[in-house]
Amino acid sequence: MSESPIPALNTDCTSLILNYLNNFTLKELALTSHAAATPVRKQLVRCLYFTNFETAITGFTFVWNHSLLPNVRTIVFDVNEETWSSPFAILVVNFISSAPALNGFLAKGFAALFDACPRIIDVLAAKTPVLSHLHLHGLTHQALQALRGIHGLHSIALNVQELHFAADSAKHIAAIISNNAETLREVSIHGPPLGMRLWLDRDAPPCLLVSHLALHHLAFCPEEVSRMFPNIQQQNLWNTSILTLEEKRIHDPAVFTWPPETVRVLFPVAWFNDFASLRSLVIKTFVLGFHVGDLIALLRRSRLRDLSLSQVSIGKHNRWYVPSDSEATASPLLSDIISNASGLRRLDVKFDFVIPYDPIFVVPHPTFRASEMTSELTYLSLSIQLSAEGALVDRDLCLAIVKPWFQSLPTLVHMRLAIGLIETRWERRWTTSSTSGALRSLVVPYDMRGDYTRTSGPDDEDAVFSVKNSDGYSLTAWCDDGGEGTRWPQEHVEHVRNIELEEFEPAAFEMYHGQQKAFEESNRVSYLSIPVAPPRRLDSNGAASIIFLWKIAAAVSDDSWVAGDAAVRAELRDGAGHVAGEDI
Repeated sequence: MSESPIPALNTDCTSLILNYLNNFTLKELALTSHAAATPVRKQLVRCLYFTNFETAITGFTFVWNHSLLPNVRTIVFDVNEETWSSPFAILVVNFISSAPALNGFLAKGFAALFDACPRIIDVLAAKTPVLSHLHLHGLTHQALQALRGIHGLHSIALNVQELHFAADSAKHIAAIISNNAETLREVSIHGPPLGMRLWLDRDAPPCLLVSHLALHHLAFCPEEVSRMFPNIQQQNLWNTSILTLEEKRIHDPAVFTWPPETVRVLFPVAWFNDFASLRSLVIKTFVLGFHVGDLIALLRRSRLRDLSLSQVSIGKHNRWYVPSDSEATASPLLSDIISNASGLRRLDVKFDFVIPYDPIFVVPHPTFRASEMTSELTYLSLSIQLSAEGALVDRDLCLAIVKPWFQSLPTLVHMRLAIGLIETRWERRWTTSSTSGALRSLVVPYDMRGDYTRTSGPDDEDAVFSVKNSDGYSLTAWCDDGGEGTRWPQEHVEHVRNIELEEFEPAAFEMYHGQQKAFEESNRVSYLSIPVAPPRRLDSNGAASIIFLWKIAAAVSDDSWVAGDAAVRAELRDGAGHVAGEDI
């Protein structure tokens, strides 16, 4: 076994700990010992993240001075197009070509980089298959054409900003996908702001390994997508439209316009059945729609685990739900969706009430009963946009929606409710009675005071199912002017935020309580029951504990443990302090 650079810890343990420390904690750790400085430097430069010219120069200098190029795995340039001057672009290309283990490159304003130094294409092509992740923003048709020569990519994200030459850009994108068909696993295509048609060659080989597909600002033929990507597990559609094969033959591919707001484009829901492996579906679009009956049929047959739907309009005739006027207040929409969701684990729905708000659309129907088909739903997120002016959100309205769902769904653990500009989150906790000792279900509102967090966009696809403050929406009931000069009364925000604990007695509690583990009522639960991406970083308390234990282990095994001297401290502050993470 190789000797670890940190006393009392083997190499595997050291590497595992370093992977869970954030950059601030890593730098604090490096200042405690000469022995810790080297592994910390290597960890800090694994992902280099730059937002301007100055930080990039500082980071490059730090890497070169300490011979850390073999440790660089990912480089991210979150910069403006103006940053890509010719001298800087040449420096970046030389740095990339010298990093032997680079496997990820992400850049904004890539067209400007390509114009300043066309050699970037040859460098990227030469680094595959080691370089397997390529995420490029601000592309033009010339840059896309140059990228056609790259093969062996595992993940691509192509963001087109050029408004003209859309047909050429679409042709080059199709060629890039085709050239990497045997290796691709993740594909994300973002069209220009005014949209673009995506043409996929019917003669191109299918991408059998692709499991994650994201299409933004695009119009596409469903038949082409399902043929090209038959094994999708996660699909994200943001502001997309569809074309039939007949429309593809008729229309000029160089001209594209979004359907007008008054035209209802019905989505062929049965198309999703072409994807036998589909488990997660996120749809955020304003130009597509389908009837609830079609959606229910899909959910009844599919194996979806996560579903997010935006703009489920109540009362409009050009959106998802299209009831007649007589049906507008008589259909238990959400009950229908949930009762037919076979195996659905997380559901996120946004309702837009054009008609006066009626709770029948968003609360369980009187005949609704949790069955084996809906027993896996653990996370429910509801966004309700009210059309009636002056409608206020109070405690009773929140409870009228939240309480019935926790009573009807014994597996429900987390619920997010946003009504207008007020947002609250709720959590089921399990505790034992102080008197009888019986296991009881307690549902409490919880939030965190903080600033308004922007609505997640296409680059934050996982955030729509988030229950963590750092991943998406704020956990607080928030108040915002909305840019229209109107403001919700602050007392209503405070009223929702300060709701006292409400104890619910779920109707289906008896059938489920045996599966839960009791804990003390005073215990403030910090774990999350919803399956989410594993944490990559520890919080400050966890990191401090690891550093403390690290010091103890080293002190016991090695008398040479000393604090870093002034030179090391200055080096870490001036060098590593500008490499990767929060500081760049």
